[in-house]
Amino acid sequence: MSFTGEEYKNVAAQGMNAYAAPSLFQPHKARQAIRDAHEKKIPPLMCYYSG
Repeated sequence: MSFTGEEYKNVAAQGMNAYAAPSLFQPHKARQAIRDAHEKKIPPLMCYYSG
């Protein structure tokens, strides 16, 4: 599976998986998810795990 870093633009088809990291060693796209929720592109986030 190839990741380009632009997966979040297709959130309608992938859901929140569009913001997932490609591997456990790379950062997730939480900032983009928060930004998109604030701009009402996606539903509000219920929680945010930082661990």
